[in-house]
Amino acid sequence: VIGIYPNPAHDNFVLNIALNGKVSVEIYNIVGVSVYSLETNVDGTFQETVDMSEMDSGVYFVTVRTEGETYIEKLSLLKK
Repeated sequence: VIGIYPNPAHDNFVLNIALNGKVSVEIYNIVGVSVYSLETNVDGTFQETVDMSEMDSGVYFVTVRTEGETYIEKLSLLKK
């Protein structure tokens, strides 16, 4: 349903969503602070390149919410 690549990422990553309807995307750092948010309507597939160049290396959680479900993927950010 959701895909992240590359993972681990260096400065940005591509988020793929295969759903229908209103979707909310949030990215949280390891302490639970939201560092990115997006709301969109998806009609089948959606792709977004997310710029993480201003973020520190570490673990992040990409959360995708629909009206009835929540999907969470772990993202590792490794700065060069």
